[in-house]
Amino acid sequence: MAEDQRNKRPPAPSREGSRSSSKKKSKAPSATPRCPVSGAIVKQEPEEGEVAQGGRAAAAEQLANSPVELPRPRVNGSLEPRLLHCAVAECYRPLKPPIFKCEARHRLCGHCRGTGGEGHCRRCGLGTTFVHCGPNLDEFVGGFKVPCPFKSYGCTNAVVYHDTATHRAASTYAPCPCAVAGCAFTASPPMLRDHLATAHSWRLDALPGYGRPLRLRVPASGSQPHHRLLAVEGE
Repeated sequence: MAEDQRNKRPPAPSREGSRSSSKKKSKAPSATPRCPVSGAIVKQEPEEGEVAQGGRAAAAEQLANSPVELPRPRVNGSLEPRLLHCAVAECYRPLKPPIFKCEARHRLCGHCRGTGGEGHCRRCGLGTTFVHCGPNLDEFVGGFKVPCPFKSYGCTNAVVYHDTATHRAASTYAPCPCAVAGCAFTASPPMLRDHLATAHSWRLDALPGYGRPLRLRVPASGSQPHHRLLAVEGE
């Protein structure tokens, strides 16, 4: 009887089997990993491959959903000035939207056309009915831009053609002649300031801003005149 029971006992597991089972157990991740010291829950980080794959997918999705803004191309060309000016020779003002024409297709500015549909065409010299040239011409004339007349003096703005005179009057790049007698230098105020300071050795005093007092010591009058430049910082 004892011999039968000994024979029926299951065989002892081999060392290789125990090693493989322990490896399988160690590979099984724990449900909630905790810090062995503080017992706090440790956040599991994804594998390196998962991060790279997820980052590429998110970037591709964001690029696909984000609107693509392409730079608006511009065309630089030449145009006869008469096409953008009033047909009346004595006026010749730039045309501004809305643009009207007479029955003979003469395009007149608002000053020469007057108000209302019925009027007198100063180009034809006859009574006529003015009609609107259409929104397409208004859009073209209203969007036609040219470089600033003072581009050579540093202004980089592009100006709507019929607003060129207004821009010219308000531009800070309008050229000024040199104040020194016999000097033919002409440039914008910033360039003229540098010219007077370097070429004619005028002393330059930088002001901290407008509306702030500044103490200046003016030397007594002598044989040589003394000149000083006052300029606001950053201008």
